Amino acid sequence: MKGRDRFRPSEAERIKRLLAAREHAGALRRRLIDHQLRGLGFDLRDWPEVRSAADLDRLVRERRISIVAEESAEERGKRGQGRKDCYTRAEAEEIRRLVASKERAARRESKRIRRRLRGAGFYLSEWPEVETAEDFGRLIDQGHIRICNGGDEPPSATGPQTPRPPTAPR
Repeated sequence: MKGRDRFRPSEAERIKRLLAAREHAGALRRRLIDHQLRGLGFDLRDWPEVRSAADLDRLVRERRISIVAEESAEERGKRGQGRKDCYTRAEAEEIRRLVASKERAARRESKRIRRRLRGAGFYLSEWPEVETAEDFGRLIDQGHIRICNGGDEPPSATGPQTPRPPTAPR
């Protein structure tokens, strides 16, 4: 077996979307989708009978593929594999802009954009549910990604920032 047989619910939903898109795609697009599926750990060579989302659901019902619960941030942290979930407003806007430009970028440009995302502390491999800028915004709205004031503190914890009056030289 080249791929996996255990997936998180968000991964399973993404696999279903890709399988649905694959049904109506041409040969070149199918190859691209197959590559994306392998990136999720789902190799069609392991599951030759899977051609649609319904086929995937059938394998889940037959318990040949398992859907495991999403890990909480605390569980990931206990394993030492936590993902950054707190960004400044400027970082979040930059990430949103980069994700949006990655959607329409050619392969070489896409690699450069992923490198810039990693530089901002945002790893697409840790957030597989982020395919579009709207997905990123949805994670912010749902509270999975927080907007913080520089460090790890949410904006409400630091209170309003009042500028200090200038001091006279001594």
